Amino acid sequence: MLAAGGEVLPDDLTMLDASDAQDKGVLAVTQETADKYDLETISDLEPVAGEISLGGPPEWKKRSAASSAWRRSTA
Repeated sequence: MLAAGGEVLPDDLTMLDASDAQDKGVLAVTQETADKYDLETISDLEPVAGEISLGGPPEWKKRSAASSAWRRSTA
């Protein structure tokens, strides 16, 4: 798409340069949750794994390194 972008887009649209991006699995919590449970790393979740819920897309279970760490912490 990037190579052909200028050829296939309507004249009133402009394709910008691609940004540097990475497709990585992450776990994110609010600052309030991080403070409450003293969270800095995924391994910090182990003692509180039974007290919190995790949500994400279905494919996260299969492809994410963060998912593997979560499973280990809740085993």
